[in-house]
Amino acid sequence: MDLNRNWDFVIVDEVHRCLSDKIVYEQLHRLSRKAQNVLLLSATPVQQRKGEYLALLRLLQPEKYDNYTDERFSQLIDKQSKIVQKTALILDDMVDYQEEISAAQNEQTDPHESDECRDLFDEIVEDLQEVCNALGDEKLSKLLKTIDFSSGDLGVYDIKVVVSYICASYQIESNIIRNRRRILEMAEDGQRLMPTRELKTVPYSLDRDKNIYETLCYQEISDWLENNGKDADVENSVRLLLSSFFSSPWAFSATISSVKKEMSSFPEELEEYVRNWIKFEDHIVKDIADIMDDPDSYEAEYSTRLVTILDLLYDELYDQKIVLFTNFAETFLAYRIALQKVFQPDEIAFFGAGMSPMEIELIKTVGLCFVTTQVVKVAIFSVRTILCILIYHGMRAQLSKESEDWID
Repeated sequence: MDLNRNWDFVIVDEVHRCLSDKIVYEQLHRLSRKAQNVLLLSATPVQQRKGEYLALLRLLQPEKYDNYTDERFSQLIDKQSKIVQKTALILDDMVDYQEEISAAQNEQTDPHESDECRDLFDEIVEDLQEVCNALGDEKLSKLLKTIDFSSGDLGVYDIKVVVSYICASYQIESNIIRNRRRILEMAEDGQRLMPTRELKTVPYSLDRDKNIYETLCYQEISDWLENNGKDADVENSVRLLLSSFFSSPWAFSATISSVKKEMSSFPEELEEYVRNWIKFEDHIVKDIADIMDDPDSYEAEYSTRLVTILDLLYDELYDQKIVLFTNFAETFLAYRIALQKVFQPDEIAFFGAGMSPMEIELIKTVGLCFVTTQVVKVAIFSVRTILCILIYHGMRAQLSKESEDWID
């Protein structure tokens, strides 16, 4: 690799492994100084280890962090830990504040006379004063004094100036993207706690009286594996077949077509069961809005995986940000159409291989940005309303004749 070349983009996976190798790290640092864009990927958190954290930031922004000593960086970390949660809460209050101002104006009343506006203003200013006291920043103190509720915009512009100054001066993570959903809590010693993950199971059962063809498909493939599994290609055929079955009937059908020639004594009945399964779920995709509105009349449909997922999103996770992943183009297409019939356009976005620049640009309008390698690595969320994003990595799906009926 030419370390003296001015690269357009440098991507480093598992970058935390490079920190312990001085020669490799110095090579990366040279590349970073000459590269126009740098993307570092790692699933290993280092924010609790300040020395490693600074080393990574020097790769991301060498022109800024090369001049930082360990002591100076430690002081910056300490200051940031005092303000990061408070600043995020202030931003949330700002949204509410501006909504209250707009509500008053829509009612043709003076927002200066609104108790709700005044209370939110006082809360925001108090929180900003708390941040200012923690930082001991003289310039910030002067900016804070310019905020005036009696001004024409009720101090909105000056509040934004103060918040922007805080973020620009003390936020060291503007180039760090994490997969966390909420502000992390603080430990008793003042350290920010790292995110934890908890597996939650959503029950789903096969039932011959309700999802009969899915159940029959499962039984056929199970019997076939029991009788022929020893001779099957587990890595290239069996695993793909099972993965597609648990994805969707459309993915399962496409996989059967691609692998059955390589599999001995493939059950003929299975393909007929799959066609009937697809027919039933095509009806679900086409009529999903009616099905979601009247559960009592669609008991069988509510026993399918597709409706189970959409019902969970709609009824239980309505106030959260959700990401759905699939490796199968056929599943991507079906869920995309179904989700578009259930959620509003500003609540949902889709990202998949083969998307045109125009489609990607449309994603940005709902506040989303995705960084991907061969598989999806990072998703950034920057809106407060529910987001349901379906991400597919692989070849893009094409509409089949059977699928055209989904679209009204």
